[in-house]
Amino acid sequence: MGTPNLVDGQFGPQAILRPFAGFEVVYDASPGTTPIMFNEQIAGTAADALDPQAGRTGYSPYLMRGLAVPEGARVQILLPGLLAQVNPLYTWQIVWRMRNPGDAAAREGQINWHFPKQVYGVADTRGGATEPRVIIPSIYETVLYSEAEPVGANDRVTGHLRIDTVSPRSDNRPRPFLPAGTRGEYEQGIVDPGGTQPWVAAAFGFPSYNSYFSNAKGDEMLLALYRDAAPWDFFGGGADDAVISDLFGVNSPNDLGVYVSFGSAP
Repeated sequence: MGTPNLVDGQFGPQAILRPFAGFEVVYDASPGTTPIMFNEQIAGTAADALDPQAGRTGYSPYLMRGLAVPEGARVQILLPGLLAQVNPLYTWQIVWRMRNPGDAAAREGQINWHFPKQVYGVADTRGGATEPRVIIPSIYETVLYSEAEPVGANDRVTGHLRIDTVSPRSDNRPRPFLPAGTRGEYEQGIVDPGGTQPWVAAAFGFPSYNSYFSNAKGDEMLLALYRDAAPWDFFGGGADDAVISDLFGVNSPNDLGVYVSFGSAP
């Protein structure tokens, strides 16, 4: 009888992704369809929003920062489902990006590369001058939809690649009892049970995150939050999006965010 060969999952520590410092002022009153990017906090300033090579020769000054991931690795993204307690229209979009050996060398091996060359592609002429641009392709997270099964034995089916977004949901059923008759709590340190925000009562004590798995489809991952509704409102009378500021803004702990880990799984 053979000996079982057990393969353990191998995942690294989680990266913490948050919007750049002061995002509320920049985004307030702009369309909710304008995505808020979540980046790994390096300096703790607005500079965290930019790729380290942004503005160098061959690179756009507006190139956004991505999270380095090993292409093909299993990626777990913990998305804050508690946002659905306030607005179920919050949606997350995942974008993957390829890098090249020159990028990896400039970043001293901090990123992987799979685009084989550091070569110039289409130039940027929007400023009046012709600015060279290194080729850095990016890729949407997608899902394949197939048509209904055809009737003919030799008929073909076309699969449609649709951009795939994720909208987490929450659960506000009562929390379990403890032996003393008090309510148990699944987590702590994410939501203040004594907070006065209108969303707190329905959110604290429950799991705040939904787990989403994907396979890394590039050398970097970019994560964005948006909603197909009214403009972003962080400061108005209703302050519909105050929960995002409460959780990920300047007054929240720096270690609250979207958590991402990657590795291999059997």
